[in-house]
Amino acid sequence: MRYAMFSTVDDPSPRLGAVHESGMADVRKILGQDSPTSSLLALIQAGPEIWSHVAGRIAEHFSRTPFQSVYPVTGVRWHAPIPRPSKNIVCLGLNYASHVRETAKLDRPMKLPDLPISPTTVRVPVFTAHSVAVNAETEARLGRERAREVLAGFPGLKLWDEPADNRYPMPVLVEGQDDCYVGRIREDLSMPNALNFWVVGDQLRKGAALNGIQIAELLIR
Repeated sequence: MRYAMFSTVDDPSPRLGAVHESGMADVRKILGQDSPTSSLLALIQAGPEIWSHVAGRIAEHFSRTPFQSVYPVTGVRWHAPIPRPSKNIVCLGLNYASHVRETAKLDRPMKLPDLPISPTTVRVPVFTAHSVAVNAETEARLGRERAREVLAGFPGLKLWDEPADNRYPMPVLVEGQDDCYVGRIREDLSMPNALNFWVVGDQLRKGAALNGIQIAELLIR
């Protein structure tokens, strides 16, 4: 079962959804008033017994009425899964379990206290568009605000950077667009004169056919 946080035009409050084929099912409507959870964080904290209960109820609903309480993914607003997580919450997929076990077997764990690290963590629903986490170093310090100005004025690139509202480019929203979108712009604290930002583009348009047309137009000029 794949879960996400979403809202709709008629109900802007973020709520828990279950991704079903090309739609988003409203978990609150499916489970009714006895829903044990209203958010992804609450679901995680509820534990395995509730996970099984919720997944079973949703699967039963899909088997009986697969399209009831389901919105098309293009018609919903996607929200950050855990916008303001509690401290010390770490989520690992099952495919990472073997890596964790192998790391635990190391006779001499690596100790690199001075290793500079600049992480970008993203969990996005992906259908077609590609995403890139960019780390760029400049000769002189640029700063976040100046970087926003430069990127916003670049042809073929649109700025979508609203961290206060947890809004930034996501593949499901960029799909079918000619331009690339950039957001999550911030200074890299691990090294001077560096920036981190997130870029999303539809590779079937900007990454393929549209590129050929734009190159041809440049050659004609």
